[in-house]
Amino acid sequence: MNDVARLKEVETQARFGTQLNSHQEVALQYIGKGWSVVRLGPGSKKYTKAGKEADRLTTDNVATNLNTNHNVGILLGMESGWLIDVDLDWSTARLLAPEVLDEFGFLPSFGRSSLTHPGHALVVADGAASVQFTLPSGVDTARLPSAHATCVLELRASGHVVAPPSTYSDDDACVWFREGEPPSVEYAELRRRLGTLAFLALCLQLYPERGARDNLALAMAGALCGAGFSPEEVDQWITLVAREAGDDEWQDRAKAARTQRIRDAGGATTGLRTVCTILGLPDTCVKCLADWLHPEAERTVAPAGARLIDANDPRAIAQTFLNERYTLEDVVTLIRYREEFFAYSAGAYGQVEDEALHGELWTFL
Repeated sequence: MNDVARLKEVETQARFGTQLNSHQEVALQYIGKGWSVVRLGPGSKKYTKAGKEADRLTTDNVATNLNTNHNVGILLGMESGWLIDVDLDWSTARLLAPEVLDEFGFLPSFGRSSLTHPGHALVVADGAASVQFTLPSGVDTARLPSAHATCVLELRASGHVVAPPSTYSDDDACVWFREGEPPSVEYAELRRRLGTLAFLALCLQLYPERGARDNLALAMAGALCGAGFSPEEVDQWITLVAREAGDDEWQDRAKAARTQRIRDAGGATTGLRTVCTILGLPDTCVKCLADWLHPEAERTVAPAGARLIDANDPRAIAQTFLNERYTLEDVVTLIRYREEFFAYSAGAYGQVEDEALHGELWTFL
């Protein structure tokens, strides 16, 4: 034992009257970070029979209340300074998370020791609300992961999370993959990035056979460019999904630059409806995926002097939308023919998907 370790042991014994076990030392480290820590039952996610308040750990009771057979939990949300648990349920979400969430920098992460990629990451996001990125009913669960099924991932801002050095009910150890301080992030951007991660994880999980892959890449590019991401970032994500899916033409799936040029010229591109069709998902998933990529948290208050539209007058909304987006020299360039929309661009009419119009209208409002 070196001098530093010996001094630490002497200090601990002087303070607590005994040498702390490994769980107690870790719990004190968490408390020192400003996190609220609780005792959980052995191999369990639940509190002991004593209940939440009796299971709270403090510097005064940790030496007597926590044993090595207990699990350690960290309270989430306001009780721990707005600590947020990014709970990555699907393996595809765990695989893609480092690339999609890299904007936030270093993310402390932990999870089952048996996994290649961690199932949990920690950030701090003031005022965050919990969100589950879950597919609607009607999806064929036989094609989804057996564990968690329709829930791809979660943003958890309440409750607690089982933390290292705990043990899961199947005796798998909960361990750190990367230790460090969680970064502070904006909730709106965190919500947006996690929705994008859920979307990409779904595309990877259900990646199609040959023959539909290029069309999927085009539709993914349309959806992601429509969500406001740069073509460079979109191409990075689409080629990542293709590569991880074992697509030997993954480098050719970069379609975002072309897609953005078409959009900038007022042309029509495919999007979420086409994605759902190729992946074999029901129509109810179109709105679900749109909510993931266009979260309500991104809505902002209109600045002073902006146009005001009566939200209770659909005709006024439609007319203003057409005037500002689809009118050329007083001629409306958006038409509906045989239940489909067509927009005039570059001397010809091209089909516009309902989903693409919905996204435009969302941005417009």
